[in-house]
Amino acid sequence: YYADNKRCKYMAKQLVKVFPKALFTMDTRINERSFGEYEGTPEAKIAEITEFDPDNFGARYKWKAKDGESLEDLSVRVKDFLKDIKDKGKENKKAFVITSGGVMKIVSYISSIKALGDAIQTKYKNLEVLEINV
Repeated sequence: YYADNKRCKYMAKQLVKVFPKALFTMDTRINERSFGEYEGTPEAKIAEITEFDPDNFGARYKWKAKDGESLEDLSVRVKDFLKDIKDKGKENKKAFVITSGGVMKIVSYISSIKALGDAIQTKYKNLEVLEINV
């Protein structure tokens, strides 16, 4: 499964070469969080001009920009995606998910690998592999 962005599509195309028999499916539920009117604006700048508080993890989880989504909203769609993977897992033993670090943070929180604050603070590296048992 891969998110609908340029980097994820590119990585999926590369993996098709390595796993030619695998089924690759784009799924928008694992797209990055939308910051709406602040899309592309660094969080520090958003904090300067709004009530967004990057150090208050509970408030940060609920905060949403106009025309954007909160981490809570992101969690809902990622939970739905993970449920589908679990349901399909009865047939397939493993699934590879190509997505952003922000989604990986939410996956680690939902999967109880990390507490909310720890998950939000985690910095994932490009091409980092996170192994999760759903």
